[in-house]
Amino acid sequence: MDSSEIDDPLPTPEEMLGWNEGGGVDINTALEYFTAGTHQPIEFDNLYPVTYSFTPIERERSFGSYAGIDDFVGALPVEQMYKVYAGLFAGIHDFHHEYIFMLKWLRASMEMSGITCSHLSDRLSFLKVYLQYTRSKIKEHYKRYKEMKADESVADETVYLHKKDGFHKKRGYSIFVYLSMAMTVINVLANQTDKPQWHQCQCTKCLYRRSPEWRRNKPDGIPLATLPPMRFYRRGSKGVRPSEEIYRKQREKKQ
Repeated sequence: MDSSEIDDPLPTPEEMLGWNEGGGVDINTALEYFTAGTHQPIEFDNLYPVTYSFTPIERERSFGSYAGIDDFVGALPVEQMYKVYAGLFAGIHDFHHEYIFMLKWLRASMEMSGITCSHLSDRLSFLKVYLQYTRSKIKEHYKRYKEMKADESVADETVYLHKKDGFHKKRGYSIFVYLSMAMTVINVLANQTDKPQWHQCQCTKCLYRRSPEWRRNKPDGIPLATLPPMRFYRRGSKGVRPSEEIYRKQREKKQ
């Protein structure tokens, strides 16, 4: 079975991004920042769920959204999850097994962390407005920079500091664009977890594992792989800010 054979077809990888699609940011570039700390191939049928201690605080009341959702998404291997999704949509049969078990794994991770599809969609609504507002402020900042640069009465150091501040604002904006794209991927996948066509895999491997022969011969205590603990934010003496891992990756790309 692939995406062309089901009654409720999957959105294309491009449609998945929705309003983010026109942002000029390549999805593969964005998801390089959301690997869950590993670049090794992941077998979702042998992976322990991510369990994030989600606490419903730090809420943007106008949207009913929680910043803790950002940390949950930051702990997921979104880059590899998107590759599985794109492979399935492209009709590559080898991805069918991985896709089903990826959805099972995501559902278990969400249930164990107390996170719902509504939490994801509410947070995306907030991020959309937040990014639109931030983008307008950056444009104002840049306009002011050009005015200051053209004004000979403004000290060079003042112009430099204004430019530096603008760079930090733009960098922070880019990081939240990447977050919104990663969260959009997870939101689409999360809404697929209850679809009946993804509840059971009919591949040779899975048919064997449901057979009496497998139950008689299966090894005991097969250990599950785990992902390293990750989060989107780091918390310290300077308050709460996006993870240093994401900042470091941006600096490395510029070198």
